[in-house]
Amino acid sequence: MQLYLLRHGDAADRVTGGYERDEDRPLTEKGREEARRAAAALANLGVAVDLLLTSPLLRASQTATLAAERLRPRRGPERSAAFAPGRRPEETLDALRSYEGEDTEPDAPRRVVLVGHMPDLGNLAGWLVWGRGDLTVTLRTGGLCRIDLPGRPGAARGELRWLLPPALLRRL
Repeated sequence: MQLYLLRHGDAADRVTGGYERDEDRPLTEKGREEARRAAAALANLGVAVDLLLTSPLLRASQTATLAAERLRPRRGPERSAAFAPGRRPEETLDALRSYEGEDTEPDAPRRVVLVGHMPDLGNLAGWLVWGRGDLTVTLRTGGLCRIDLPGRPGAARGELRWLLPPALLRRL
């Protein structure tokens, strides 16, 4: 499986925007542009997305919707509380495995985009690559990384292929 971790785009400030709940914060115009840019970069790299998953929080769902408009995944975007902030890497991985299917199945997702939040995405990346959630990858808003997971995903089984900050995504 190729797992693409996409941090949601820039979101409105909770206090100055007047949002009582963190989960209600929408993307700013900058955040919408970051989401479009990340999706365009994946498309320009020739990534055909099988499955697009997202946290249910508004800013992540909006990022996933904008990405789906460009990427046209076979499935998704699918929202799940399993990808909401505060999940341990093991919990997130269990949720990913529920979508996995068998490698021999023709419809098994091979290229999966997961839209989520920091520090959760960074902790997941660290756990998949190094087997430790405290060794983390930092994703800026609208940032993207690719982790290749041969066989069944698990701790320290992944290979970090690339990490692209938003400034670099503009050039792809």
